[in-house]
Amino acid sequence: MRSWEQEDIRGPDIQTIGKALGAGFVPLSGVLLHEKIFQALSAGSGGLAHGHTFQAHPLACATAIAAQNILQRDNLLQQVVLLGKKLEALLQSEIGPLPLVGDIRGRGLFWAVAFVFDRKSKTAFSLEATFSNKVVANALKRAVNILGNLGHTGTYQVDHILVCPPYITTEEELEKIVAVVKDAIVETSQPFIESHNIYVSKVQRENDTD
Repeated sequence: MRSWEQEDIRGPDIQTIGKALGAGFVPLSGVLLHEKIFQALSAGSGGLAHGHTFQAHPLACATAIAAQNILQRDNLLQQVVLLGKKLEALLQSEIGPLPLVGDIRGRGLFWAVAFVFDRKSKTAFSLEATFSNKVVANALKRAVNILGNLGHTGTYQVDHILVCPPYITTEEELEKIVAVVKDAIVETSQPFIESHNIYVSKVQRENDTD
């Protein structure tokens, strides 16, 4: 049920959960404690004193229980593993070869496609180019909603999109999603490729003159 369980590790001492917990139906989050943390609290003050106005909201908690029951009943997590392999194969074969795609990485139904201005040198796009935002807009006008660049760590900027379809997506829908994303990237790439080719030709002419 938790991503770290795929790694054959014990897991964190303290873990926050949310998002799929409420199936997107109601806002809900929680905190999970490892046994040793629980025992430390139990042996100390005897509890974790905190409070929130909507804490333990009955409707939200009932929704979470229902969502987790459906995940198990319909074997959706195993479905995510199988669909994830299909999505990976589609992304690598259909989008991986595109000239401005620098990297594809992810797992299950959560994948990132990173873009570069120059594939050989891995030169990143400038922030002003807003390349990923243009890809998102071009996909949306084709009725597919993907996530654009959500930020970066440190000073190194990686322009990217996220392809993360819902658990109940079918293989046919995955094929349509990837086809649309490919078309959106191709449309967005064209002016950048043309401008790059013009620049390369200019440099080559200058070198020939020298």
